[in-house]
Amino acid sequence: MHIRYETRLKIFLHSCGPVLVSATGLALCFLLNATDQLIILFGSVITFTLFHLLFSRRKYITGFRLSKNQYTIWYVDRILTAHQADFEIEETSILLIDNSNSWLSGMRSINFFVRGKKTSFDIPEKRFFNYLADLNT
Repeated sequence: MHIRYETRLKIFLHSCGPVLVSATGLALCFLLNATDQLIILFGSVITFTLFHLLFSRRKYITGFRLSKNQYTIWYVDRILTAHQADFEIEETSILLIDNSNSWLSGMRSINFFVRGKKTSFDIPEKRFFNYLADLNT
């Protein structure tokens, strides 16, 4: 499965961006001889974002197919490892969410509810979100 370079970059910045920003701030604090409180602040932000990066399970959707009786979804995780998920149409309901609170131009998401269990995927490309929104109506 081929993922466009722009999509890979957007996934990387969405997953690792807070760590990079915090590390840059910490490096500037050391270079400018900042106070200890500011260094502790940036260090704690780095620690928090690293724990979030390691323990959260984000999935970025890269492909979607609707067949006669099931949805097939191709997605990648934070380290761009490809996966596939299949959902039966009769047991599944879909909810599209336009999330504008996320940094880096608002990552949209799609939620599948299969027998009451929620599975969420982030959609890195706006045109793909528009395609799914048209399909859902």
